Amino acid sequence: MNILGIIMMQVITMFQPEAIFETGSGGSLDAVETCCGETSIRVRFPSEAALLWDVPPTAYLSDETDVHHPLLRSEASGNDWLLVFEALPPTTRVFDLVADNAHRWIGIHSGIRSIHFPTVRPQFDENAKIDDSIDRIIHNYCFEEVLSNDSLYAIAKARLPQLRDYVVWKWKLSAHEAFVLRRNQERYQPTSPSHAANTLSHHELSATPRYVPAAPPKRKNFFQRLFGSSKKKKEKEQEAAPTNKPRPLSRFEQKMLQENRTQPIKK
Repeated sequence: MNILGIIMMQVITMFQPEAIFETGSGGSLDAVETCCGETSIRVRFPSEAALLWDVPPTAYLSDETDVHHPLLRSEASGNDWLLVFEALPPTTRVFDLVADNAHRWIGIHSGIRSIHFPTVRPQFDENAKIDDSIDRIIHNYCFEEVLSNDSLYAIAKARLPQLRDYVVWKWKLSAHEAFVLRRNQERYQPTSPSHAANTLSHHELSATPRYVPAAPPKRKNFFQRLFGSSKKKKEKEQEAAPTNKPRPLSRFEQKMLQENRTQPIKK
């Protein structure tokens, strides 16, 4: 019994915690520990701006099966925030910390080893239907507020493929749902420093109509590409040819013209 009590009291520490994707809050994960029925997370901010953050009581941890573990208490100390949640399962390898839109850490895991998820090849299916629950997940992980900002997008771009693999793995998305997720993230890529979305608030971004991706163009086979390109080339040459070129004379017209030239001129 004493041995069992010691095992239950021991601290489970996640070494070098890091997230696959963050929402640009500036806070870094300093420590993750599970002990005595609680999981505590220490978040460190680069300045005392952390004191301005009002941690919402609705903050929670989402484990590998998306079970939510609510916030029990929080405490600010200098540039750090200590967040204490209901304990995660001891076998948890990756989880999410969701506080508010500006403070989300997705795919928290130990940085001492690389983490991989099965890769699903996105594929459009015009007959597929997406449930409302999955549609909300896709919307939540499109990160419009991040990808519509040039500087934040430049930082997040390299992490998007692993983020998509994680979301597809955790919520078991189909190939079509993975296609919609990728297209929605690609839609919010900035086109210029004066991108219109940079001037919109998060509320306005959330109120914009949901983007529904169109079907990708069908890939042609080798012969279609070969003969199709030659046909297009011929059509372009015909279009480029001058339209005022005189019509060539027929053989009958050429003979009549020659006879007229050989007849003597009457005086």
